[in-house]
Order: sequence, then structure tokens, then C-alpha cells
Amino acid sequence: FSPSAQQWFAFGPGISNTVRALAVSGNSLWVGGEFLSAGGLPASHLARYDLTNNQWSIPGLVSGSYVQAIEVIGTDVYVGG
Repeated sequence: FSPSAQQWFAFGPGISNTVRALAVSGNSLWVGGEFLSAGGLPASHLARYDLTNNQWSIPGLVSGSYVQAIEVIGTDVYVGG
């Protein structure tokens, strides 16, 4: 949602499956869930959307099951499944 434009907008191609967790840290929206791609990029249940540049990035692989929780403390991102 863009408060200045008062409208919703898409995050590019989006997420390929269910989103289970969201966390915001600065200009980053962290997204976790049951997906294997975000913004057209291969992802393993975790992705970061840059709210300033409107771009997806994939921070790395999440081993095991899908992500159900995300917590950001300082510069550290913790995920749980």
C-alpha cells in the first residue's frame, strides 16, 4: 500500500505459493512461507522485498520445512518453521 498515492500496488510477479509470515525492518519487507519463487527468482521459503527500490532478493536457502515465523532484531533475521 502506498500511503501517498492511497492505493495498493503489486510486488512485481509476486510469490509462487502461500505466505505464512511477514516482518518489516527499515526498507525491507521479509516474507516467509511455502513458496519456491519470489518476483520470478528461485527462493527457498524466504525472500526480501526492498520497499525503496521495489525489487525482490533472495537471502539464501532455508533448510527444512517452510517458514512460519520471522523476527528481525537489529540486523539479524530469525526464521522458524
